[in-house]
Amino acid sequence: MKHVLLLAGFLLSSSPTLLAQKIKFANATEFQAKMKDQQAVVLDVRTAEEFKFGRLPNAKNVDWYRPDFEGQVNRISKNKIILLYCRSGQRSSEAALKMESLGFTQVYSLTGGILSWEAAGKPIVKTKL
Repeated sequence: MKHVLLLAGFLLSSSPTLLAQKIKFANATEFQAKMKDQQAVVLDVRTAEEFKFGRLPNAKNVDWYRPDFEGQVNRISKNKIILLYCRSGQRSSEAALKMESLGFTQVYSLTGGILSWEAAGKPIVKTKL
């Protein structure tokens, strides 16, 4: 029993690392290059409020926190290249794991989120209020 508890503790403590190894990340330059692919779908997983203050070109807003997140992404072909971003990379990483579990095969999370995108001097679309 002691060995089982030790093994369980090890697996639980290492699972975030194991999960992070499944996620495919792209820096701002790589992400921008992937956006040019006709099969690419750019998803902003921030809230609608965050989205309206600035977004990546051609991004669609699918809020990670909304209860219908899974339903919204399941409308997208599983064969598309999915490019996810949020503010700093945390939500998009979680969303990437979720989408991979739903059968999406080409999911990428923007390393550092829109903050790293802006820091790299990449274009932001501002919504006129």
